[in-house]
Formats: sequence, structure tokens, C-alpha cells
Amino acid sequence: MALFGLKQKKEDNKPTISPSAEVVSLSAESRSKTKASDIIHSHITEKSNLQSQSGVYTFQVNTNANKHSVARTIASIYKIIPVSVAMINTPIKKIFVRGRPGKISGIKKALVTLKKGDKIDFA
Repeated sequence: MALFGLKQKKEDNKPTISPSAEVVSLSAESRSKTKASDIIHSHITEKSNLQSQSGVYTFQVNTNANKHSVARTIASIYKIIPVSVAMINTPIKKIFVRGRPGKISGIKKALVTLKKGDKIDFA
């Protein structure tokens, strides 16, 4: 208690890290597993089917994924280098159903553009 200037001092018992401590790095296998976790699945709708004919494919991705990680994941999984990646973040929507509040969960989508002649087969 720190009343009237009678503050008690506490000793710091923090552990010290020696300079010879080992740094653990991720192996190539564990890094490839984390890359694949960026893409959840392909997002198939009428609009995405029409866009896929012109070389633009739509994927639902993890909420913390970015353009560079999605491009690396597409290159590692499908062995195709994308030309560009566009991200779309759909927010959560609040709804009112049968007198009770609810919500529609938001998703994050990636639009991946490929070179002419490149294809991704989802079958």
C-alpha cells in the first residue's frame, strides 16, 4: 500500500536470458502447412464462375491473410504464379430474425488473376 509515502519496494525476479540461448526456427514442412492455412476454400457462385472464364478465381481466405501470403499459397499449391491478387473484406451484418437479433458472419475473399492460358481445376 502506498499511503503517506510508505511505499514498499518489490524485488524483480525476472528470469534472465543468456546470449547463448537457442533460437528455434520453423522447418520447411511446418512453413508449408501455415501457407496452406491462408486459403480456406474456393468461393463458387454464378459471378465467380463467369469471372473464372476470364482468368479470375475467387477464394475464401483467413481473416489475417494478406495479398502476398495468398499469392505464395496459390503458387505453392497450384504451381501457378498469379498476376495480381485483390482482397475483399465483407463485414459482419446484424439482422433481426423472428423477433431476435442475429448476425451474418463476415468473410474475406481473394480475387486471384492468372495469366492468359493458365487454369485452376477445382475437380
